[in-house]
Amino acid sequence: MFLKSCRVTNYKCIIDSGEFSICDLTSLVGKNESGKSAILQALYKLNPTDDSNKNYSDIEEYPRSLYSEYEEIKEETPATVVVTTWELEKKEIEKVEELFGKGILKSNSVIIEKKYNNRTYYTIQYDEAIALNHLKQTVAADEAIKTAVSGADSINSFLQILEDLSKANATVQPILQNILKNIPERKLINGLISIISSYLPVFVYFADYNKLPGQVSVEALTQRVDNKSITFEDKVFLSLLSLVGTTIKDLNNLSTFEKYIAKLESVSIRLTREIFEYWTQNKHLEVDFRFDAG
Repeated sequence: MFLKSCRVTNYKCIIDSGEFSICDLTSLVGKNESGKSAILQALYKLNPTDDSNKNYSDIEEYPRSLYSEYEEIKEETPATVVVTTWELEKKEIEKVEELFGKGILKSNSVIIEKKYNNRTYYTIQYDEAIALNHLKQTVAADEAIKTAVSGADSINSFLQILEDLSKANATVQPILQNILKNIPERKLINGLISIISSYLPVFVYFADYNKLPGQVSVEALTQRVDNKSITFEDKVFLSLLSLVGTTIKDLNNLSTFEKYIAKLESVSIRLTREIFEYWTQNKHLEVDFRFDAG
């Protein structure tokens, strides 16, 4: 999926950004406090890499000058924060068509928006008749089922016919269940959303660069992980462990250090090499990780 445009409304200092295009490289230019960071934060919460930051808070983020009026209607009419337009890639379209029929999508564009109720909404243009015909084809191998569903004029009637048949014919039940797997709550739109949402990119937002601590106590970090009280610095270290291919749990169960020392040395060399792709001021800079018993 490619992000093609974005619009932010009712978020912090932004009343309405207006819709603006997104390219492979997009820069936001403006004075301090003009809303550049607010736009990025609103977009980030559409699908953040850190689930603890995924929710909008109207009391904290809705424009203060308008909040009093909004508070009176927010339960019935939650305000929209971000509206995005995406273009589906070939592999994503093919996945949709594999399950619901070639040509089911009337457009390769999808609109995804999120509101202060922290629900995500999808606008997808599709042809239900194509999906219905495709589903009929999937059961056409059984002549009795094929004949029974031939008169179905909607997805709901198709599913109801299969359900009625399954009561008298046990072999129909697994066919019905297999179809229902791809149509949550018996709604075609839910099936489309399930597929497309799985391809929605995860957003990463950098504001303050978190530092890797010079020394980390594995025992203390393990306690913070268990207590769900890890810090940003802890997250940086846990990311390093992921790069090495291990976890904090693995470190606690070590009987020998040699394997991870070797991996850390390899990561040290890799990071040093990658840093020098962008950093030329000091060619003597070197990243070095050590792992010792406490």
